Amino acid sequence: MAGQTVTFQYDADRNILFAVDDYEIASERDADEFLALYERELGAIGAKPYLVVGIDGLLVGAKVDAYYGRRAKEVVERNILGFARYGSNAVSRMSVRTAALKAALEVNIFNTRDEATAAVERMKLRPPAPAQ
Repeated sequence: MAGQTVTFQYDADRNILFAVDDYEIASERDADEFLALYERELGAIGAKPYLVVGIDGLLVGAKVDAYYGRRAKEVVERNILGFARYGSNAVSRMSVRTAALKAALEVNIFNTRDEATAAVERMKLRPPAPAQ
């Protein structure tokens, strides 16, 4: 079993929250507890940051991937400006990708932290989406 932890480091100069996930999501409760960790950290920042996440330790179970994807999309839309993930663990990448696709959430998975960070820096250069 994973360590059921997420480590965070906020770079205020770049407005990027870096995170590393070590969490196994096997139930809706696990998904809610995992996402609550993010919401607490994001709330403590006080403004919407960008997010770069290492996912090699994140496993989303097939029985809960649609629920997790839907809930993750809600957290993303409320709390962050843009995000990218990175990792080399094929199982983690597949489980995160599947959950994201089921929720119509961007996949944005790169091989390295540097690649994910560069993707976020490119996002910062895009003009903001029109208000709906």
